[in-house]
Amino acid sequence: MVGRQRSPLGDKPLLMDPPLPYIYGQKESLAPPAWLKQAVDAVRAKQPQQWAPGETPWPQAPVGANAAKQ
Repeated sequence: MVGRQRSPLGDKPLLMDPPLPYIYGQKESLAPPAWLKQAVDAVRAKQPQQWAPGETPWPQAPVGANAAKQ
């Protein structure tokens, strides 16, 4: 697979739907424990569910910042 390009990801919204998994890892995320799901859901329920257009739940890049290879 070396040298092959990954296929395009397609249109991605600013918010994940469904949200982030409870556990990362293919095997691990198949059956997360009930206590973990309850704890994560309780935290998620207290977080904002919508953002204004152009807003995201993570910090934005500084205005006027430019990234360049050195």
